[in-house]
Amino acid sequence: MLRIFHANSQATLNYLPQVYQNKITLLRTGDRDLGWGELSVESVDIHMIPANHLTMLKKPHVQVLAEQLKACMINSLTNPSC
Repeated sequence: MLRIFHANSQATLNYLPQVYQNKITLLRTGDRDLGWGELSVESVDIHMIPANHLTMLKKPHVQVLAEQLKACMINSLTNPSC
């Protein structure tokens, strides 16, 4: 587990984000974009999940996350410019 943590830490330190040319969809537990707006030419579409970072992947919050993700995917298929 320690090796995995170390590898993830190294990957984070070595990663250099680049500007993304399309819209970013952010599913999160807070209302800020956490700097994603600086990495996108388009706007950041924020969808709130009523949980915290540790509970958003557990019942009942994961169902809300799944529904939000499904709606975003359907919207991107039916309206690619969004």
